[in-house]
Amino acid sequence: MSAPSAGDMISFKPELDAKGHEQQGARPWLVVSVKPYNEASKLVMVCPVTTHQGRAEQANPAEVLLPPNCGASGVVLTFQLQTIDWVARKAKPLGAVPAATLKAVLRNLKICLGV
Repeated sequence: MSAPSAGDMISFKPELDAKGHEQQGARPWLVVSVKPYNEASKLVMVCPVTTHQGRAEQANPAEVLLPPNCGASGVVLTFQLQTIDWVARKAKPLGAVPAATLKAVLRNLKICLGV
């Protein structure tokens, strides 16, 4: 796999020691960092996707609903940003979100980070 770009949906082996409200288990992730960073560092910044146990329509303001046909379904949890080594974790491509969806995720990240 070549370096993922912002807006790509990927899957990878998750951490085994998630605690509390942290996401655990296999799931899709949305890449939010840009390709030049991802290539140079071999890291990606990602937000997990969840379906809220099949009830994705219950998105809260810090979540972004994924559109159909982007490689995953559910909501992007913008408040659970993580950085992972996409090479070591053997990330696999799933698809990509439209520009408008990525823009909504990045807007929420700015609010969460206060930038």
